[in-house]
Amino acid sequence: MCRLISQSNKGGGYSLTELLVVIASIALLMALVLSVVIGARRRAYMASCTAQLRQLGLAFRMYLEDTERRPPNLGSLVWTGYSPKEVLLCPSDITVGYGRLIDKVHLTIYPDVAYSYRYFGHWSDRLWGLLLRDATVGIMVCQLHGQRTEIFIPDRYSGLEFEGLILRLQADGAVVQRHVIMERVVCPGEAVRCYFINPWRLLSDSPPPYPFNAAFPCCN
Repeated sequence: MCRLISQSNKGGGYSLTELLVVIASIALLMALVLSVVIGARRRAYMASCTAQLRQLGLAFRMYLEDTERRPPNLGSLVWTGYSPKEVLLCPSDITVGYGRLIDKVHLTIYPDVAYSYRYFGHWSDRLWGLLLRDATVGIMVCQLHGQRTEIFIPDRYSGLEFEGLILRLQADGAVVQRHVIMERVVCPGEAVRCYFINPWRLLSDSPPPYPFNAAFPCCN
């Protein structure tokens, strides 16, 4: 091998070191290009998601004005004709229905309508009154632009969750970016650990009211 490399050098070829340098340079350039492409695609997904949330905000307000009550769930916006179902899916949704997946209470409602966004239509009128007191609070949110994390609540739920960057649709129709981090709870005197996101913090920057400020059930 050394003899062959020596002969190729005499003929104007490349040494093994030079080849390794070229390969490393190509790999570095590919990594840089890939990061730029991924970043551009992420920004495009966020722009599309923001536009969809604004459209859902219009549908929400029209439903509210026409019926004098808030939509019970996102599927009802589709079946009442206020929104096309395609708008309910974020381009970043790898689960093709993350919102319905994590809000298991709504899985049997409009089973043919998949949605990505978190909307808490089942909350009480009192809690919605607290939310809508300020036009800058949220009415629905997209978590799918953050970091994927495994969530674990003993005897209740385990699965995929997202934390970090969220897109929040406010009651005034604006879409804002916020950062919401998963809360890690270690129960006193026990080995039980809970990982969850306080749903109030998804929609509001104000301190959470009861029952969202109470101790988490896994520590009871």
